[in-house]
Amino acid sequence: MIRAWRELSTGLLIFTRGSDRARWSNAASHRPEWETRAALAAKWIAPRSRVLDLGCGRMRLRDMLPPGCIYTPADLEPLSPGVQKVDLNRREFPNGSYDYVVLLGVLGYLHEPAAVLHRARAHADRLIVSYKVAKKRGRKTQRRRWRDGYFNDFDDRMLADVFAESGWEVEPAQAYNEDETTRQDVFLCRAQALPS
Repeated sequence: MIRAWRELSTGLLIFTRGSDRARWSNAASHRPEWETRAALAAKWIAPRSRVLDLGCGRMRLRDMLPPGCIYTPADLEPLSPGVQKVDLNRREFPNGSYDYVVLLGVLGYLHEPAAVLHRARAHADRLIVSYKVAKKRGRKTQRRRWRDGYFNDFDDRMLADVFAESGWEVEPAQAYNEDETTRQDVFLCRAQALPS
């Protein structure tokens, strides 16, 4: 019943281009196993870096960063004091210049992911993103993803196009979870050289 409700709710959010505030304001929606992807992301971040964590949730990344990093958390529905409130689906984006913009578990909930990644390109030269890549596409997979609350359904090729279109070159990808229809990856990206 809950999954059927989530599928209907996701369809409505896609139609209205809204964000799932009810889900992300509930601390129980943030799963402990997400620490794995935060740990993978933290390994790519250099000491003394300025890090913008979009969709920071419980700020698991903060405690895994190397020494001297300046951490800026932002989220749709902040769960802690000091977190900037930002709705990426309304084209909001925190001001500032960073070494890394991090989006862990966020891209799937964006209506215009390329636009958000393009904005990130204006604020940092490096990007770390996690995404649940579709290994199989079709109506059944799409419905399953809607039941999980995802607004989009990218396979490897489509995701590569989104990164390229928004000005990012993908470096290593690290898979951290996989089932018959999806593979969860964490990507390290570097800004493409701007045309002169």
